[in-house]
Amino acid sequence: MKKKFLLSVLAFGMVMFGSIYTINAEDESTSTDATIAFTGGDTSPTSPVDPDNPDTPGTNPGTNMEGPLSLDYVPALAFGTHEITGNVATYDLTDLKPYIQVTDKRGTGKGWKVSVSMTTFTNGDSSSSFSGVLSFKNPEVKTTTGNTSTPPTASVATVTSGAGEQKLVGTNADNQGMGTWITRWYPTASATNNLNDAIQLTVNTGNATTDSYTATVNWIISNAP
Repeated sequence: MKKKFLLSVLAFGMVMFGSIYTINAEDESTSTDATIAFTGGDTSPTSPVDPDNPDTPGTNPGTNMEGPLSLDYVPALAFGTHEITGNVATYDLTDLKPYIQVTDKRGTGKGWKVSVSMTTFTNGDSSSSFSGVLSFKNPEVKTTTGNTSTPPTASVATVTSGAGEQKLVGTNADNQGMGTWITRWYPTASATNNLNDAIQLTVNTGNATTDSYTATVNWIISNAP
């Protein structure tokens, strides 16, 4: 009987002890820093992407231009074979998916631009030559998924043989056009004969002989917009 009593008293004391000393704790917190730093990208060349889906690799050969600001891909411009008419004529590009690709890994947010110039057309032995006019219309800029940088601005441009550079695409302010961007010239709704009317060549065929002619198209990337 004594044993039972002592246990009862002990239990009662524990209840009393708990009721007197229980404290309702409040939430507390502290903090630390999460840090990360970046440097400019390396100078290794960037491979061309697919102009239809910039998230996937392309099949075109690149320029192998080193970065961190690089012009990764530029198109050759072929306008086919035509009869001499003796008049001024305009011809559509045969490539249906021409584009250029720029990658900016500098990390500075400074601007850039791509310009183009063209020489006169000459035949194989340079015995005949004439000027031409390249017209770039319907430009469209694209980038990879997740790139939130403000897009560069593409312009309608006309390039005359020997007349200097004309801007095709570039940034208008800091923190634009960072990462990889393509500018493409796809056919308009008015295109016919499976040709691309977004890039056209105008020449005076009266100055041509029955031969093949070539002009050099220079694509220039610059640090400033």
